[in-house]
Amino acid sequence: MIPGITAGQVMPHHWASDALLHGDSTFFPVATSPKLAVVNFAGAGNLTASFFTAPTIFSGSSILAGLGNLNTNPRLIKPAAASLAGSGDFTISFIAFSAVLSNSAGGNDGYSIRNMFNNMAESGSQVRVTFRSGAGPTIINNVSIGKQLTNQQTVATPVELTFRGISGFSLTSGQGIVSDWANFAITAGDEVIVVQDYGAASQHAFVGILGLEEWFLPASATYNQANPSGVWTNNGTFAVLVEKIEVR
Repeated sequence: MIPGITAGQVMPHHWASDALLHGDSTFFPVATSPKLAVVNFAGAGNLTASFFTAPTIFSGSSILAGLGNLNTNPRLIKPAAASLAGSGDFTISFIAFSAVLSNSAGGNDGYSIRNMFNNMAESGSQVRVTFRSGAGPTIINNVSIGKQLTNQQTVATPVELTFRGISGFSLTSGQGIVSDWANFAITAGDEVIVVQDYGAASQHAFVGILGLEEWFLPASATYNQANPSGVWTNNGTFAVLVEKIEVR
C-alpha cells in the first residue's frame, strides 16, 4: 500500500503512470486505462495487466529486476519494451476462440472426435488450448490441432498438443486443463480442427455454436492423421471439450 493512499482513493482513477515497487510486492491494475506508462520492480513482484474494457492499450516499458512475472492479457496494441533481469516470464496471449461449455454428455469411449472451429479471431505463430470435462471424468489419450481442408480432414498432419510435455490427460468432473504452447501458425479467419482421441469412461462438456462442426468415428485414434479412413458422422454444430484457443 502506498503511504497516505487507501484502496478507496486509488480505485476511482482510470490511469496508471509511474509506479515503483520495492521488495516483495504486487501491482495489479485493472481499469479502463488508456496508457500504462512505466512499472519497475526491485526484488520479487508480479505485474498483471488485464484491460478487458480498453482494447487500445499502450504499454510503454515494463522492467523486472530479480524474480517476477509480467503477464499482459488479452490485448496490447503497442507493447514497446519489456525487460527481465533475473528469473521471470513475459507472456502476451490473444484469445482466438472462447465459449462457456454449459452441457455434458458421455458415451464416446474410444472415439476420435474432430471439432472444427471457424473464423479464428486472432493470429499467432503458437497456440495453446484449454479443455473442460463434463459431469464425469474425462480421459483423453491424445489431442492435436490442424487447419481444416474439408469436413474432418486437415491440410497436413495435425500438430500434437501436450501437457507439461506429456500426451493426453485425465480430468475429474468439471475440471479444466491448459495445453503447452505448440508451434502452429494461425491467421485470423482460419478454420482449425482440434482432434480428440478418447479413452474409456469419458464425459465431455459441450455447447452448441452455429458455424462449428463436430465429427466422430468410433473405436479410432486419428490425432496423427490428416485424412483418416472410416465412416465419419457429422454430429452437429458443437464445441466439444474445447473451452478456449489462444495464440501468441
